[in-house]
Amino acid sequence: MGDINNIYFIMYVILDKMLSMEEVKVNFQDIYYAITVDREKSITKASNVLYVSQPSLSQCIQKLEKELNITIFKRTSKGVEPTDEGEIFLDFAKKVYTLQKDFETKLCDKSKVNSGKVVVGFTGTQATYVLPYFLPNFKKLYPNINIVLEEATSDNIEKMLEEKTVDIGIIHPPILNNNLDFFELSVDKMIVVPRKESNYLDFVYDEKYINLDFFKKEEICTTYPWQRSHMITMKILENANINPLIKKTCRNLSTLDALAQVEYSSVFLPEKQISDNLKKEKEYFFIDEELNESFSFCVATLKGSYISNATKILLEYLKKIQYSF
Repeated sequence: MGDINNIYFIMYVILDKMLSMEEVKVNFQDIYYAITVDREKSITKASNVLYVSQPSLSQCIQKLEKELNITIFKRTSKGVEPTDEGEIFLDFAKKVYTLQKDFETKLCDKSKVNSGKVVVGFTGTQATYVLPYFLPNFKKLYPNINIVLEEATSDNIEKMLEEKTVDIGIIHPPILNNNLDFFELSVDKMIVVPRKESNYLDFVYDEKYINLDFFKKEEICTTYPWQRSHMITMKILENANINPLIKKTCRNLSTLDALAQVEYSSVFLPEKQISDNLKKEKEYFFIDEELNESFSFCVATLKGSYISNATKILLEYLKKIQYSF
């Protein structure tokens, strides 16, 4: 019933535009370009993602605004954001784009068995810690299924799932978009790597655990606030009623790993993702299960969306190898 209502809504909007204008020349490329600008919040960033020049993309948006007789985006100090009219159009555009992608996928499924294309969104860490565990074997089993990889942040992957530009996302918790279904593929737990010059030994118990009261006075380095590893670290410290002393924020976990190796600060890291050098050179400690949070790899899809046969095959395969690495 929901799909029917969506179709009626879209038909109403299109008819309304047709009655109010002599001719509206809006194609699916225009729609996709506008959606991408909205996601990236920047003409420059969107042009890089779309592999088109910034002037060409700006002209496309201007043409679209002229055709619709509205202003879709307004410029801000941080980039662009939709106007009130733009919000209405983008909501409509995303519905149209989703229906178009579902239509194309259903047609493809009718003509192909155990074949097709699956677009997988992944973050940088998955290139090392997830893809090697499933991609080579899957390609051997299903050589006619083309896996297309799109690297992005977890935030952007969630948006790309909703926009149907990726079919499956491999992301870290917390899952912030309520429109996504997901399951845990592999579990990882955060550990603490303390500075050797700190008084961490006063807080070690059962040989391999550390009392988080250590961080009442000990500074940490962490990733940027919008990154999932930062959110997980803050949640752990919140569980322990600790107000963290942040010395520095970094772009990625490998930087934190390096900072721990050179004794720059104490850090929280996912156990499975620490480097071999760090394992050899440094002691690290576990966190009480009641306080710790999982920094897992999760497989996410869009709720209520049509899932292609090829995507279903990959999802089933990922469930078979769940918790195997």
